[in-house]
Amino acid sequence: QSGNEDAVIHSFTFHDSNITQGTAGYYRLEEDMAVAGSPDGRTSLAFTNLERGQYYYDLRGMTWAYGDRLEQQLGRRQAQSLLNEYFGESANVPNITFTDYQVPEGGLAILPYSSAELLLTAKAFLVAPDLFDRIAARQYFESVLNNTGSNTEEVVYALLGMAALDEPVLTEINIFLESHELEPELKLYLIRAVAHLGATEYAASMLQDILDEHANVSDPVTEVALGEDHDDYVEYTYQAAIVAAAVSSDQAPLLYRYVTTTPATFHLNALDQLAYIQTALPLLSGDPVSFSYTLDGESHDVTLAREDTFRLSVVPEQLENLTFSDISGTVGLVASYEEPVDLATVETDPNLRISRRYEVNSRGTTTFHANDIVKVILSPSINIKAIDSEYQITDYLPAGLKLLTNLSSRDLSYDRLLEFPYEINGQVVKFWSGKPRSAEFFYYAIVTGKGEFVAEAPKVQGFVATGSVNYGTTERVIIE
Repeated sequence: QSGNEDAVIHSFTFHDSNITQGTAGYYRLEEDMAVAGSPDGRTSLAFTNLERGQYYYDLRGMTWAYGDRLEQQLGRRQAQSLLNEYFGESANVPNITFTDYQVPEGGLAILPYSSAELLLTAKAFLVAPDLFDRIAARQYFESVLNNTGSNTEEVVYALLGMAALDEPVLTEINIFLESHELEPELKLYLIRAVAHLGATEYAASMLQDILDEHANVSDPVTEVALGEDHDDYVEYTYQAAIVAAAVSSDQAPLLYRYVTTTPATFHLNALDQLAYIQTALPLLSGDPVSFSYTLDGESHDVTLAREDTFRLSVVPEQLENLTFSDISGTVGLVASYEEPVDLATVETDPNLRISRRYEVNSRGTTTFHANDIVKVILSPSINIKAIDSEYQITDYLPAGLKLLTNLSSRDLSYDRLLEFPYEINGQVVKFWSGKPRSAEFFYYAIVTGKGEFVAEAPKVQGFVATGSVNYGTTERVIIE
């Protein structure tokens, strides 16, 4: 009667597909920076300390390593020494007679009763030259260089060893590089020698040439795809990471993140990890990092020590108005969110594949009926060379099906290929997988409604390297 009208308005966002892809942006925190995020959902923000603190637990883990191999013993000893020097600890450094690993010829053996290994000797002297007999080692490396029967690989390792002893071999390395068509794998060791001797601009230029040709980048990691298998990838990515740290390249943390998130299967890389951290630590601050942020009109102060992480979850309006100030030290920011995907244009990883099929009573079908129990079979293929170490397998149940988790209610027995998702969000179910993987698995669903529905493509995607992703096939199912 008054002429007034009341109404409640609720806005909805409609997407043509349920398929989304996890996306992450990586930043060094700055004032007045723009952070990309979800246009209509929540964005998760994680802030970390990118100064010395990021390496604390890597060093702590090395002190806990066990075993009598040279790299294990040396890793424990040097890691504790670095913790004492850079993190203010005062623990006793392990008292080990490392010359027991040095054979009469001057080289180092993996165990006291083993034979000398040339590359191992060079790597050990790069991280701890004063724990061994330097004169004997120099004679060992010189004997290789003076031996006309030494092959190219042996000469490269010997030159690296001489550089580790700070011998003036830069000219010899240059001559060798100019006179030999070296494989990039061997060239990386000489680039490391050049960087160690202080010719950082020259080393940076040669490293960039190799990265331009052989690096696979999938934020937040960079992989150097050299060699025959995954362990080779880790070995050569480590060499590139050490050089990148020595020349202060922005690629260094990306390379290092690859080797620490996807460790080698059979090789021990303790000396390489130690060399990287030894190179990086002096270039970073040991103080906590801090910053202030303003959200919803309120200001907050955050301090991050060592590997502390501070997290925020924001909606689009909050992200747009979020501001930062009073930044002290280097703060890392990861902004992660889900965004819709166009399967026709998305870039996929050839090291990944996934397919799906449905069965009812052991018969393949895409037509279901009331009371059917549907077996959903997923067949992922994750190559050992895939850039991440852990993968998320996501399936999208059609609207007429519902995940079945209580098997006993349907007299279903356990099967070794049956897996349960780690996350259920409506029609979206997610499973974890390591690598390599070629074994299929299944889960059960029950019919909840009739009609014709879209069964959207399943997905396999890296947990860290979210750009490592591939999809199966979208199909239609009929429920009668």
